Amino acid sequence: MYCSKRDRRTAVIVLIPFLAILFLFVYGFIGWSLRVSFSAWDSILPNMKSVGFENYIELFKTQRFKTDIRNTIYFTVFFIAICIIGGFFLSYLLYSNLKGEGILRTIYLFPLSLSFVVTGVLWRWIFSPEVGVNALFRMMG
Repeated sequence: MYCSKRDRRTAVIVLIPFLAILFLFVYGFIGWSLRVSFSAWDSILPNMKSVGFENYIELFKTQRFKTDIRNTIYFTVFFIAICIIGGFFLSYLLYSNLKGEGILRTIYLFPLSLSFVVTGVLWRWIFSPEVGVNALFRMMG
């Protein structure tokens, strides 16, 4: 797809504020967190003494950290396994010729479609001439 230089320049100008905010609030705070992690700072006094990797060495020595890592890996593996197995099971139930297949599909797909229906009805009310934004504008004059 061809873009003219003017379109590219406009795109860059529009993206600059977004990228500045992204770098400030995402990467800036990541950098600040790294700086704090390599220092002995109690967050009350302004002085920050650099301690190098001492905080990380102390962290890796604790039994709590090892337990937390083990639990995280354990729950991640089992959660992913349950999601994959459950997804395969649901897809098998939805696409097999079982008795009550229509009811099963309705029970599974109804919550998915309900949010779209509610959103559509709300937008219809918002733009309705009798009660929505138009009525508000009419009342304001």
